[in-house]
Amino acid sequence: MRVTGIDHVYLTVSDFSRSERFYDGVMQALGYRKSDKRISDEPHAHYIHPLMQISIRPAHSGVRHDPYAPGLHHLCLQVSAKSDVDEAHRRLAALGVGASAPGVYPEYTTEYYATFFQDPDGLRLEVVARTQYRRDLARFWPELDEFLNPLAAFNARRGAPATGGAIGLRRCGPSDLAEVRALVREYHLEAGVPHDEATIDATLAPLLDGSAGRIWTIERANETIGYVAVCLGYSIELGGRDAFVDEIWVTPSERGRGVGEAALHEAEREARTLGVRALHLEVDEDNAAARRLYERLGFRPRTPYRLMSKQAGMGR
Repeated sequence: MRVTGIDHVYLTVSDFSRSERFYDGVMQALGYRKSDKRISDEPHAHYIHPLMQISIRPAHSGVRHDPYAPGLHHLCLQVSAKSDVDEAHRRLAALGVGASAPGVYPEYTTEYYATFFQDPDGLRLEVVARTQYRRDLARFWPELDEFLNPLAAFNARRGAPATGGAIGLRRCGPSDLAEVRALVREYHLEAGVPHDEATIDATLAPLLDGSAGRIWTIERANETIGYVAVCLGYSIELGGRDAFVDEIWVTPSERGRGVGEAALHEAEREARTLGVRALHLEVDEDNAAARRLYERLGFRPRTPYRLMSKQAGMGR
C-alpha cells in the first residue's frame, strides 16, 4: 500500500460569500477549476485540480482561525520553480491580496523560496517552489529505508552531500538576461569562443521567453554555479517533438562533484514535462570520458552524427 498524495482539504469559513469571492480569485489565479455542488443542503465551493482538491464550507461557529490552536496551522501549495512563485505573487497582487514579497527562507532550507498570505478568516496560505529536497525524495524513495530522516541517512550511506548542498535548476525568463549573458560570457572566455553580445542576446531571447526552448541556471545553496540550455523542436529521423541539450556548463570550482550529471537529470525531467519524445546532445568523438558518462546515463551514439540520444523514460 502506498499513499499517493493528499486527495482533498476542507476549510471552514465564517462568512461563506466573502470567502468564496476570495478563493474564487485566488484559486483561479493558481490554475484551479471550481465545482459548486452543495452537500447536506449547505453551500460548498470545491476548487479542483489533478493533484489536490481544496473545498470551503460554512463554519458552525464564528471564531476566527487560530493557527496555534489544535488543527490546521497553514496550507502550502507547491509550484515547479521560483519563477512560478514570482508569477503567483504577481497574480495575487493584481487581485489585491496582500502577499509577502517572494524570497528565500533559509530557516527552512537554503533554497526555500515562497510567498505568504492569509484568507479572510486568518488562515495562513503559502506558495512555495519545489525544492531539491522534494525532488530527491521522489527520485530515491524506493531506497529510503529509515523512518527518521531517511534522505539524510541515504546520503550518508552513499557519501553524498547533505540535501542542503544539492543542486537544482531555476528556469530563467527575459528579466534574467543580464545574469545569463554573464554566465555565457564566462563560458565563452574559458572555451576560447568568440563572444558577440548582440548575437548572444538574439540567441538567448527565444530560450528565455520559452518560444524555442528553455534555459535554467544551476543553483546550490542559493548560489548560481552554471547553466543548462535546451532547444525544442530539434528533430532528426526519429520524428516527433525532440529536445537538444545545446549547452551545459558548470563553474570550474564545482566540477568533479557530480553537478553536471545532476543538472542533466533535472533538465531531462523538465524536458519530460514539455512532452518531448527524445533528448539529444552532441559529443566530440574523441572525448571518450564524456561518451562513457552519457552512455551510463542512458544516451546512445547515433551515426554518422556526433550525437547521442535518449528515448527511454522520455514522455510522449
